Amino acid sequence: MKKKKPFRARLTLRDLPGPLGAAVVLFLATMALEGGLRPSEPTDFWRVLCDALTVPGILLTGSGLLRVVSGLGVFNGLRFGVRKAADQLRSEEKRALTPKTYYDYVEQREEKPRKSSGMMLIVGVSFLLAAGVTLGVYLSL
Repeated sequence: MKKKKPFRARLTLRDLPGPLGAAVVLFLATMALEGGLRPSEPTDFWRVLCDALTVPGILLTGSGLLRVVSGLGVFNGLRFGVRKAADQLRSEEKRALTPKTYYDYVEQREEKPRKSSGMMLIVGVSFLLAAGVTLGVYLSL
């Protein structure tokens, strides 16, 4: 059995545009849907701003945490079972390419490089912190 390399997450700025772009789109969509672009009162603006920061914060943080636990192998058993069931619908040539046992499947997954989800978590938590600040401002008005 091969010695397993420890997983190390590298956070680079080239990983930032995807999660940040998704967060900005969600932020702007929430602002537009709640009418925050033209507020009637200052308190409405701060409420909508807090909501608009909370939505991408929760979605990105939750998605990032799901990617972390998925990368640790939490869903391997479920994924292997579904894959084996779907193999019954595939041709013999395709079935020959898939791993026969769960152990082979895990070994095959370990060989593939994993992508870091750290930037998604950082962006999500940043939006949640900003939402907390705007919530404080809204409650103080």
